[in-house]
Amino acid sequence: MKIEEETHGESAVSDRCVLVQRERDVLQRFIEHTPNIHLAYLDRDFNFVRVNQTYARSCGCRPEEMIGKNHFVLFPNEENEALFRKVVETGEPIEHNDRPFEYPDQPERGTTYWDWTLEPVKDNGGEVTGLVLSLVETTGRKKAEEALRESEARYRGLFDSMAEAFELTELVYEDGRPVDYVFLDVNPAWERMTGLNKADVQGRRAGEAVGFVESYWPEAMDRAMRTGEIVQIENYGRALDKWYSVRMWKHSDRTCGVTINDITERKRSEESLRRYADDLKRSNEELQQFAYVASHDLQEPLRMVTMYLELLEKRHGSELSPRAKEYAATAVMGAERMRQLVNDLLQYSRIDSQPMDREETDMNEVTAQVTEELNLSILEAGAKLEVKPLPIIRADKAQMKQLLTNLISNAIKFHRYDERPKVEMSASEHDGEFVFKVRDNGIGIDPKYGDKLFKMFSRLHTRDEYPGTGIGLAISKKIVERHGGKIWFESGPGRGTTFFFALPKSVK
Repeated sequence: MKIEEETHGESAVSDRCVLVQRERDVLQRFIEHTPNIHLAYLDRDFNFVRVNQTYARSCGCRPEEMIGKNHFVLFPNEENEALFRKVVETGEPIEHNDRPFEYPDQPERGTTYWDWTLEPVKDNGGEVTGLVLSLVETTGRKKAEEALRESEARYRGLFDSMAEAFELTELVYEDGRPVDYVFLDVNPAWERMTGLNKADVQGRRAGEAVGFVESYWPEAMDRAMRTGEIVQIENYGRALDKWYSVRMWKHSDRTCGVTINDITERKRSEESLRRYADDLKRSNEELQQFAYVASHDLQEPLRMVTMYLELLEKRHGSELSPRAKEYAATAVMGAERMRQLVNDLLQYSRIDSQPMDREETDMNEVTAQVTEELNLSILEAGAKLEVKPLPIIRADKAQMKQLLTNLISNAIKFHRYDERPKVEMSASEHDGEFVFKVRDNGIGIDPKYGDKLFKMFSRLHTRDEYPGTGIGLAISKKIVERHGGKIWFESGPGRGTTFFFALPKSVK
């Protein structure tokens, strides 16, 4: 019966994982069929989590080559990075139009222009966990608008050849208020977009030619004429079930130029990405809750297995053969490893499932508590600990204790047998962050395992060499990231390891 319950639990987890994967596959196919929209999903440190083919192709890469790379390592720009950080800090989206950009590795493209939207993705606690970046290149439109201003002589050729819909209008006022406008000219792209003929609308009021006029259209045109600034609005055309991006500017003292782009595809893609992010967050939360419940329910059968095996050995040990005793001892060891694994899984799931209790946390006191609890391991290994003064931070004290326990115990465990273990801990301030450092003189880590090290159940050594479940560093990474920080290491075989984790000094 116990085996059947455990098998049922494993099957439920498997079914849920298949469902999540299917949702991801559907979204991926949708994203890849938006050839004019550049889409990217980044984590809060601006590393690419997912990009579509259009985005990757414009960067001269394949999508899989960009995953894990940092946006501002590929495209350094302090002003843009500040805007990205503002979205992470405030949780408010931003939108920019015709923002200039130069590809550092493609100088031949010159200055390009982009309309882009940056939307935050939040968890249930309101903390930003990632960003959805959508871009549409407007270089052609931008250059066309500039050319229209620069040379009336070339106006007609550009006007007729523009891929974007264009209309030249004159406002109609009643009692000093803009109420309508007259079509003076439209280009072929406008005809294709609206399904109307130039001959049927030229010289006529929009209300008469089209049948109706939304009040905000002439009001926006009037604002552009009065201020001399470009006015942009987004309009949903109910009749055609399409979204349009509309730009208006003063063309002359009496005329207003208008370009219209169909942004339906971008709008639907953004909405789909938002739904995907919400669904994925919900699915992950359900999986975390399921893992917590399943792990918790496994504790009792494990205790019973261990108890009865130990009872068997105690009461009937004299009746057992040496081989039977060996089997029983192996089973007890396996059950103990399973118990430790379940405990670690519970710890991992609790990091996200339980609310954070941020408070003033003296990292010196936390380190002292950790070293006191690890005192037996320290004495057995003959380890020497050196702790330099550490700062006071706003953090979840229990999680900080768990983090330091993992890092310091690893530093002691993975020591060289020809040298006394030495562990040094220190901290420094850098660019608005506290950067903590835990350094040891142990066996070291080959940098080629860097991607593997912080993953669940990741082990670089056998259990016989070094005991453990392979979850400790995954827990450490999740704790640091939940506090808005990052963790990394520097090492090499035989020359010790230094783990770094950076936490923001100010937390909203």
